[in-house]
Amino acid sequence: MIRDLFKDLETEDTTVLLDPACGGPHEIPLYCDESKSRETKYCNIDILILKNDKIKVILEIEESNIKPLHLFGKFLASAMADHYIYDGESMSKDDDVLFVQILDTSELDERSSKVGQFGNVEGSIDEMVPLGGVSEYVLFHGGMDGFVSGDKLVDYILEFIDTH
Repeated sequence: MIRDLFKDLETEDTTVLLDPACGGPHEIPLYCDESKSRETKYCNIDILILKNDKIKVILEIEESNIKPLHLFGKFLASAMADHYIYDGESMSKDDDVLFVQILDTSELDERSSKVGQFGNVEGSIDEMVPLGGVSEYVLFHGGMDGFVSGDKLVDYILEFIDTH
C-alpha cells in the first residue's frame, strides 16, 4: 500500500527508497558521518526520498509503538544522522529536510487520549526544529486505509520538495 502511494514521486532528480516492510529491496540505514560502520550507524528508516542525490524527506511509519518516547527517539536519531550509505554510495542531507511520522491509529479506542498526545508531541518537536538538518516536522495519523489515496500526505511532501 505504501509503495503504491509513493511510486509517482519518482522523477529524473527524485528517488524514493523503501525498506522491505514498505515493499523495497533492503534496509535504509542512516549514519552519523560518511563512514559506514556499526559505530556510526544510528537507525534504519522506512522511506527515504532523495532529490539530486541528497536526503530530502525522511518518513517513519509507526503501526504499533506510538508512545511519545518512541516517537521522539525516532525523530532524534534520524535528525542527528547525516548520511545514507548503501552499496558504496554515500549521500548527505540537503540543507532543508522534512521529517514525516505516520501513525496508524486504526486500533485506538475512540475515547483514547492518544490523538491529543500526538498534537503535543508534534508541537514539542516543532519547537526543536531546525535540528540536524531537519527544517520541518509533520505528524500524520489515522487508519492505514486512509493513506491509500494519500492525497494530503503526498501533496504535503510534493510541496515541500518543490519549495525547498
